[in-house]
Formats: sequence, structure tokens, C-alpha cells
Amino acid sequence: MQRIAAVTVCSLCLALGGCWWGDGDAGDSPRVSISASSTSEDLPPAATLTKGQAEETLYAAYAGIGCMQPDDPADDEALYGIMFDDLNSLMGSLTLLVIENGNLSALGNLMFGQTAVLSIEANGVSVTLSVQPTEGDVFSGQSFALHLNLGAQFEEQGHATGGVTYSATPGRTAFMADIDLDYDVDAGGEVSVTLPQVRLRTDNTLMADYGDDTAGYAGWSIAYELGEDRVNARIVPQALLGLLEIFGIDAGLEESPDHRLYTLEGTFSLAGAAYTFNDMRYGQYDAREVELDEEIPPFLLAMTGEVGSPSLEGTDVQVSSPLSGILAGGLAGLDPAELDPADLAHVIMRDAGGTWTGGECSISATDNTVDIAFIDGAALFVSSTSPEAPWVINLWQDILDPLP
Repeated sequence: MQRIAAVTVCSLCLALGGCWWGDGDAGDSPRVSISASSTSEDLPPAATLTKGQAEETLYAAYAGIGCMQPDDPADDEALYGIMFDDLNSLMGSLTLLVIENGNLSALGNLMFGQTAVLSIEANGVSVTLSVQPTEGDVFSGQSFALHLNLGAQFEEQGHATGGVTYSATPGRTAFMADIDLDYDVDAGGEVSVTLPQVRLRTDNTLMADYGDDTAGYAGWSIAYELGEDRVNARIVPQALLGLLEIFGIDAGLEESPDHRLYTLEGTFSLAGAAYTFNDMRYGQYDAREVELDEEIPPFLLAMTGEVGSPSLEGTDVQVSSPLSGILAGGLAGLDPAELDPADLAHVIMRDAGGTWTGGECSISATDNTVDIAFIDGAALFVSSTSPEAPWVINLWQDILDPLP
């Protein structure tokens, strides 16, 4: 099925003529400076997408879910780390830091239904974790709910973790996380742990130093949840769940499939070049244990939202792909075997090594749309204003990377 789709696209390309098979050339991308007032809501839509803008925007959108080989974070795209994984890990490591070094006796407040506050100053960061009971008795062995709020202020020398040094304006809470945790015990004694809300946020001064590159954040946020369907189980930091061990709770997430469903929003910058995301939602369906055609790769992906890349100079465009309906929920209940083969051929597919091997997406400005088809690691671009002049970039996941 996938090969049939690839042959169809290639045949179309040859029939149109003038198709360029090459390494891609995004041209010189104008740079814009990040500012504290830059937010996704400030950006007007772009009028017309140029070739370079379409290429740059595709990579930015892709990088939001640019994880590569399963269970090997070291192989993920560097920009994916900046946008998602490193901040998510920071939440976990700061939680672990305050649990290991804070005054755990403060958790005794939970016995009286009061908020427990743990604080620590160490390794260039001041961290405060408040744990507020919102329902039930934490120590009763029955159902209860907690709201966790994490806040971090970074000292002048910064805080190093996971190969990244984080810094910010001293005295400001530059990194925050809100987590809702539900511990449910049903009538039969079965236990389930869910996180109805996980939301990470930065202020406008947080910086991440990677040595060769520095990222800045302005109101950047990551949002996801962990429900009973175990979607996002593989991205919840284990250090965060370590808090549950204090109460003798095992969340039991180790065997869960790598389904993902999350939202990115706000602004981040690289070398002064700003990227802005507005309600950019991502979904990943892990089909490794599903009986499918052997030619269908093990991951199905979807994305939709608005992206403003540096060359768009303060405007944004709409990005969308087939199967985006899963982004509204019900991801774990998806059965690829029940999808119409004609529809499945358009869904973005990723193999176990991280290569996008099939599917398509669209990037839309006010006056034109660029449709992109993925074919075994290549990307075919077709603009609605010049369909007679498509172009192809082989190995686009490497060629378009701003952090090679």
C-alpha cells in the first residue's frame, strides 16, 4: 500500500515535468529577534509561502515530534529536545531534586488536608514544590487527588542537567509546572493512577545553553495528560512518578505503548531567530504490536496548528495532516486495520529508525497552500500557485535541520 502511494506521487512528479531532485536550498532566511511580548496570538497570517519558507516551516513543525528510534532519546532531533524533551526532563529532574533534598516531613501536612511545601536551593537553582490535596485522604488507602505546582528560579551561574545549562533573570520564577494527579481505587480494589493535567511553562527570560547553541524561551508551554488509556505513558518523566513511591504507589507504566498526544505553544529562539507555535497539536500512534500489512511502518503521526518560523518575519501559517481527528482524543482506541486503505495511504508514517516513509501534510498561507508528500525519506513539495513546478528534497530530515 505504501509503495503504491509512492509510485503514484513519483509518477505525478514526472508527468508535471521540471521536478527538481536535489538537496534543497532554503535560501537566506531573514532573522527576527525574540521579545518578551512575542506570543502566538500576536502573529497575523502570512500572505504567500515561498519555497524557503515552506521548507523551514515543515522542519519546525516536524521537529515538534522529531523523536527518532523508540526508547533512544540520544537519537532524537536536537530541535525536538529544545522544544519538548529537554524541558519535560527538566520538570522530572527538578521534582527529583526537591524530593531527594527537601524536608519530606512537610508532607505530613497532607494528613490534615493541608498543602505540603518542599523547597531546596542547590546546584544553581531554587525549587519549590507544593502538593495540595484536592480530594480524599492521601493516607487512607482509598481514592484521592492532588495538585502539584513546581516553580524554579535559576541563579546567575545557571543549573546544569542532562547536558544543558538553564539560566534566567535572577529572582524570577522562570520555569513552572502544574500537575493534577488522581489515585483511584475501584470497588474491587483495582488501582489506577492518572494525570488529568501536565502543563509546563516558561517565563520570557529562560535560556538553555547547549554549548554550541543557545535557546531562549518566551511563554513556551507543553501540555499533555495521562489517562486510563495510558496515552503519553512513555513521556511522563519517571522522576515525577517517583513522588508516588513515597506513598508506596506503582503507576505501572513500563509496558505501555508509545502513544503520544500533546500540545506545544509559545515562542522559542535560536541565535535570535524566533519560532512561534499556536495550539500546535501532535499525535503518535504506536502500531508495533498491531497486526498490519508488513509494509506499514510502526508509527502513525498527525499534527495540526499554526507555526511562525523565522523567515515568515512575524507571521504564521496553518499546518495540518490527515488523521488529525485523533488529536481530539480517542487515540488509544484507534484501529489502523479498520481505516480505509485509501485514507491510510495519506497518513504520515514513521519507521523504527525515525524516517518519515509515507503520508502527507499541508502548509497554508492566505494566498497559497504547499502540499507535501513523504516518500521513503524524501519530501515532494507542490505549491497551489505553481503546481507545474514541484520540487523534491531527498533526506529532508537532515538537509533542513538548522542544527546539523
